[in-house]
Amino acid sequence: MQLFHGGVQVAGFLGETFYLDNSIPLAPSYLQDGFFGHQAKKIEEEEIEMILDAFVKAAKVAVDEAGYDGVEIHAAHGYIISQFLSPLINYDRNDKWGGPSLENRTRFFLECAKRIKEAVGDRAAVAARFTYDECLGPLGITPEEAIEIVKIVDRYIDFWDVDIGVYETIDDMIASSSRHPDGWQAFKNLEWIKKCKEAGIKTPFGTPGRIVSPDLAVKLRKEGLDMVGLVRPSISDPHWARKVREGRVDEIRECIGCNTCVSYLFKKHSQMLCIQNPVVGEEYLGYSPEAEYPKVKEPKRILLVGGGPCGLEFARVAGARGHEVHIHDKMPELGGNTLCSFKNYSEKKLDSSSRMEGENNKEEVSKRKDLHKLRNGCQENCRIRCRCCRVCHGCCMG
Repeated sequence: MQLFHGGVQVAGFLGETFYLDNSIPLAPSYLQDGFFGHQAKKIEEEEIEMILDAFVKAAKVAVDEAGYDGVEIHAAHGYIISQFLSPLINYDRNDKWGGPSLENRTRFFLECAKRIKEAVGDRAAVAARFTYDECLGPLGITPEEAIEIVKIVDRYIDFWDVDIGVYETIDDMIASSSRHPDGWQAFKNLEWIKKCKEAGIKTPFGTPGRIVSPDLAVKLRKEGLDMVGLVRPSISDPHWARKVREGRVDEIRECIGCNTCVSYLFKKHSQMLCIQNPVVGEEYLGYSPEAEYPKVKEPKRILLVGGGPCGLEFARVAGARGHEVHIHDKMPELGGNTLCSFKNYSEKKLDSSSRMEGENNKEEVSKRKDLHKLRNGCQENCRIRCRCCRVCHGCCMG
């Protein structure tokens, strides 16, 4: 269970102030958030103690009531602990919680880790998510300074989960496939981890960072990484690890790094979306990307206009249910707007009864009187309508 306080950035996530008394968000110093633009109030001593107590209470609930085997302190990506650590954010305090002194800037993180470790004891592991490089040069946390921070806090940490970037450098923090090659972030993080181990730190380290294939994961492990992190890949395919274990690598719905999932998290009250996994966030309704669909009693011949992610997923499901699907698209290759990034999972898994047939033009499509016509993979009267990248399940073709 990850324990989190966003500091000034909480207001950015919710769109408004979030405290019950309508006060403005908290930060170590008076400042305006550089990403969301919200003004922060300088946190007072009693408020610091209040937040530290809340971290401890949350850890106890996670371990003693919810039964978690471990908790992770989120000290990364510009949230409250990271704000205390950063010389860019924690710049105007003259007390024990900040200022130019690294020891003072680290005190909030140290107290948080110490109190949580004392509260849960040996009943649970205590991990830390930590940004070792804010990618802001000397203005922010640097890799060299981060090693000293780890040395200070390490005695209370059982596992380090490390990464780079804050929201002001989000293109590096949540690297997209259009900006960096697969594994770039993870291998960069691994180089810093090696320096930590050379400095005498023996606690295990893990990292995420566009680790999309089993081959990349194996290579990182062989080069010294203790654990690989699969965040977006697990959104794309929650059965990633099991498929690797069972030798079903070709069946993985591989994350393409389009960051649709991330972009929708920044929209107030928005549900997470994934181009590769049409049911993400709807598992509680009984949906699964691995669902086996029953065969229909009366198969149809379907003309599908549009071979993007939505259309391809519809064709895959409809073909699996026994329908004969004919796909027309104006492009010579399937994939739609995501064609430049990846080979769509649904295209790889198209049933033999689904096939590509020529361009999407009105004259050709209008001639196909023998086929049941669908545009963009979803009928107008479908009760489960596609929402942006939410692809169709073919429910309307039952």
